[in-house]
Amino acid sequence: RQKETITIVEKEGVRLNKLINDVLDLSRYEKNKEKLNLSKTNLFKLTESCIYPHLTEQKQIKIINAIPKNAEIVVDSDKFKQVIINLITNAVKYTDHGSITIVAKRNKKDVIISIKDTGSGIKEDAIPYIFDKFYQVEHHMVRKTGGVGLGLAIVKNICDLHGAKIEVESKVGIGTAFIITLPRLEQQLAKQNGPIA
Repeated sequence: RQKETITIVEKEGVRLNKLINDVLDLSRYEKNKEKLNLSKTNLFKLTESCIYPHLTEQKQIKIINAIPKNAEIVVDSDKFKQVIINLITNAVKYTDHGSITIVAKRNKKDVIISIKDTGSGIKEDAIPYIFDKFYQVEHHMVRKTGGVGLGLAIVKNICDLHGAKIEVESKVGIGTAFIITLPRLEQQLAKQNGPIA
């Protein structure tokens, strides 16, 4: 009984700590107190560091990282890592015995990153609200997943800070794709760090 109680207290402590950090992060973004620290970042390695096997193995989810191993982007790596973690975690929540695929492609102006799952999907009338803070796709009376609805709000704010656009494509029973169109920020990096020899 004591072990069970301690385990519950520990889990609740972790959950509350994450909630507090999310609230503080979101508050800083909304007050425009966060600045970008841009650097060239290997997107494949960044994405790999966001994949936690203990979460995916429990639900028998296969994660396919189809990003080229030499793909580089210019981002604030710490903040953009939070974007990828939140989107993968969100995909894991709503997927069972399926897959999550991460791809990226580059054009002259942008890098387009997609995280697509084969989960339960999102109803069309809910999509306009999913980036609102505290919004939950599932009604609180039937909700099976955790969280308080801050993860996607933080994702949206970090994307906005990078000048990136994030879109959602989803069909109920088929899955969801989050698509980030990230402008190429090499010029901003040069302004931040000075000319690169």
